[in-house]
Amino acid sequence: MKKDWLFGAIGGFVNGFFGMGGGTVTLYPLQKKMDDKKKANATCLFIILPLTLISIGIYLWNGSIDWGLSLKVCGGGIAGAVLGAFLLNKINYKYVLWVYCAITVAGGITMIFKR
Repeated sequence: MKKDWLFGAIGGFVNGFFGMGGGTVTLYPLQKKMDDKKKANATCLFIILPLTLISIGIYLWNGSIDWGLSLKVCGGGIAGAVLGAFLLNKINYKYVLWVYCAITVAGGITMIFKR
């Protein structure tokens, strides 16, 4: 589809600008294109990798990373990523969507009201 690059560009912008969220932008179009929704999630993660690496490089260049906090959070993040990737293949996708929506809404509300 000719619009595929556009979703990537928007996802890259969102990821670089906010430091997160590129996957949120790319996931919906992938799910519309692909019959296997879990495969769409995995593909989305693969797409986010280069976007994240480029964003990290720019943040490193600008000296914007808190190394101490980053290293502490990465340990838990790695464990969570392994658990999440394993569970995605075990749980009905309908429940995955509900959890995803709940986390997204909770994060948005938190960002609005907790400054």
